[in-house]
Amino acid sequence: MGASGSAVRVGADSLCQFVSDLFVHMGWKRSEGDTVADHLVVADQSGHPSHGTGMLGTYVDSFRAGAIRPGAEPADRPAAPPFAVIDANFALGHIVALEAVDRAVGMVGQYGVGIVNVIRAHHMGRIGHYAERAADAGMISMFWANVYGRAPLVAPFGGTQARMGTNPHCIGIPRVGQPPILLDFATSRIPLGKARVAHTRGVPAPEGSLLDHLGKETRNPAVMFEEPAGALLPFGDHKGYGLALVAELLSSALAGGETIAELDDAGLIANNLLAIVLDPTRLGQDPESVSERIERYLRWVTDVPLAEGVDAVLAPGDPEFDSRRAHAGSVELSAGGLARLNAAAAAAGFRPFTA
Repeated sequence: MGASGSAVRVGADSLCQFVSDLFVHMGWKRSEGDTVADHLVVADQSGHPSHGTGMLGTYVDSFRAGAIRPGAEPADRPAAPPFAVIDANFALGHIVALEAVDRAVGMVGQYGVGIVNVIRAHHMGRIGHYAERAADAGMISMFWANVYGRAPLVAPFGGTQARMGTNPHCIGIPRVGQPPILLDFATSRIPLGKARVAHTRGVPAPEGSLLDHLGKETRNPAVMFEEPAGALLPFGDHKGYGLALVAELLSSALAGGETIAELDDAGLIANNLLAIVLDPTRLGQDPESVSERIERYLRWVTDVPLAEGVDAVLAPGDPEFDSRRAHAGSVELSAGGLARLNAAAAAAGFRPFTA
């Protein structure tokens, strides 16, 4: 375990093992613990601690409250291929979402497209993880999710109180021999997890990202963790608000999942997810030609005079992949992040993390 300022660098493998062991201790199967651990540690390495091991405290709280439980069995609801609907029964979302992508990819072989709606899942984590799974199979993918089961976090454009979750939007486009183009973002200016990170580190939130409980703009991230709580603002004003609203409806209303208006006090973070996976070769173009055009366009877009203070123009997903290369085999945890990790373990009656 190495230290850098107030951060500690730990081995990724040892952190994965610890997280998996924690879930096994709480009653999940080893394979399930491994899946969740891989997801969370990759999120940390990708520069998204808000969706990484920092979520363990929330998961343990949901477990202790009985909101999630080992052995929860997802079940199919009636749907005909290339459609599928999975009622997750509040099983661990990381596992059910991977199953959904794999099923969608499986349907692509016969139908050219696979469309899967997952409803009533526990928190799925970083949605880009699933776009990468589809891209590994050579597939384009699109995802919309809502966030419910807890109080709303995001104010609609023009409003002063929260009415929505951070409802992510994600698209993945595979590339030959390169990481995919990966567009994955919350529809709020910042996700709640990043407000939590700012609050823990004692730094202000970005300008224009928060309202206090009186509806006034603020940079103090503490407003999201006080009562009465403030609200996150949508990115791009009406644009982010519109995407959040559409993500809510597409992920939930089509197959009978709850919207946040129908279930906002269940004591857990739940997701519904609509996944559309398609085979780009079914559009009639030669795959090599498509790949060449993608790479040519990316070179043209990124080969541009740079603004002051900017080192390079990046494609969507490049920051995450660059972060992973910089943290190959390791994870950097803040001192607060390490403390929260061990607090979560202690709450579950488990040992502290030692590298």
